[in-house]
Amino acid sequence: MKKSGVHRLGATVSLALLLCFCPVRGGAEEKDGVEDKQVFQAGVASVDTSPTTLPIVMNGGFLPEYAEKVADPLHARALVLDDGTTRFAFCAVDICELPTDLVDEIKALVTEKIGLAPENICISATHCHSAPSLFSGHFDSVADEYRATFPQRVAEALIQANANLRPVRVGYGTCRERRFVFCRRFLMDPVAPWTIPEEFSGVPRDLAQMNPPREDPAIITRTGVPDQTVYVLAFQTLDGKPYAMLSNYSTHYAVMPPGIISADYFGVFANKVAELLDAPEEFVAMMTNGTSGDTNCFDFLKSAEEQPINATLVGEEIAKDVLEVYKNMTFADWVPLEVESRQLQLAIKQVTPEQLAAAEAWLEKLKADGKEPNRVADIYANATVKVSKLPQERSLLLQAVRVGDVGIGTIPCEVYSFTGHDLRAYSPFTPTFIIGLANGYNGYIPTLDQFQVGGYTTWRNVGTVLEWKAEPKIRAALRDMLEDIAAE
Repeated sequence: MKKSGVHRLGATVSLALLLCFCPVRGGAEEKDGVEDKQVFQAGVASVDTSPTTLPIVMNGGFLPEYAEKVADPLHARALVLDDGTTRFAFCAVDICELPTDLVDEIKALVTEKIGLAPENICISATHCHSAPSLFSGHFDSVADEYRATFPQRVAEALIQANANLRPVRVGYGTCRERRFVFCRRFLMDPVAPWTIPEEFSGVPRDLAQMNPPREDPAIITRTGVPDQTVYVLAFQTLDGKPYAMLSNYSTHYAVMPPGIISADYFGVFANKVAELLDAPEEFVAMMTNGTSGDTNCFDFLKSAEEQPINATLVGEEIAKDVLEVYKNMTFADWVPLEVESRQLQLAIKQVTPEQLAAAEAWLEKLKADGKEPNRVADIYANATVKVSKLPQERSLLLQAVRVGDVGIGTIPCEVYSFTGHDLRAYSPFTPTFIIGLANGYNGYIPTLDQFQVGGYTTWRNVGTVLEWKAEPKIRAALRDMLEDIAAE
């Protein structure tokens, strides 16, 4: 059913039933004196998405960077859920950014094959910066050969997971992991030293900086408080064996050596959890990216010697945390699955005629001087021209998902910590977590106050392009959606 751009999916269930996540009840209903047992199903699959042709251009930088070898494989990890009325699919892909048109292409393949509606599919990027490029935001480029085969491989993971549906039991839990999540934005005095002309950034001033040198005397304070929670949804076969896991953590990628393809800590986590659980071969775990837009897994106020961070350490330690959560879970035979999706129309940041003229003049001078772009101002002058040619509006897919007591929101952006804190405070579900970089890529969505202090994650470019009021509009929509599915 569709009303005013909103899709509500799943049967109407009484509030008492929706609020119940009780293994004793087991989802059983009595009809004419005969127990009719409801069944919750899950299906999983994992497909290798590693490039086969090297070297290959990578994502995550201002200028093209290339990988020469595959250090560990990339995957698309899929999980399909079905409560007997509603079916929904998650897929976490080891990639930096998934442009919306590519996500739509993958979903079309899945819908054609198994009939699952696009709004009932969430495809998210883990945001590892050690994967082939599928999105060109600056002077970097797209790995065209890799992109040509990528949609089919991700679609295959979802199609296989749907074919693997089987009855399961559902559990959830959370823990805190403080060691690998730190706010990376700082207020600076008097101004941030890393800045660019206002006409290229699209923000009035830069009083904030991302990742400043740790001994910089201009540092005043961090601009946010990270979410330190690790969220875990787990699924067992009816004989009690581990079958699937959907996890979420709000930190960026770990430190990876240059020139390699790697799934970063997301891949390490998936493998280590399976090992610690002594899980059967069919088991699939996935780690999704949360509200990590203003966070790092290392503290820039400490030296590298004080915190020897790497992908193996981060992934394995979080897996150990999750093992303890899993041991204490209570599993239910059946829980309600509810979904609501909404297409939100937003404007993009405007480029004024004066800003466009300044950017074009800057690039012309660069060319006349025979110089290659290598300064941040060069990058963003080019970005100003690119943004001026974009459509003035774009549509974002938001999703709210209920799995028993657990609430999940999906946002196609890099989300600041505050957005997640606010949504959890207002959500009728405990716990509630946010999957960022889901169903497309629209860059950072800073809160209004963060736009006022500027800094890299507020600057206008082809990625970070949404209007200043995008974050409160997205947050308001997801608040409503989470309340809607609680009332179904």
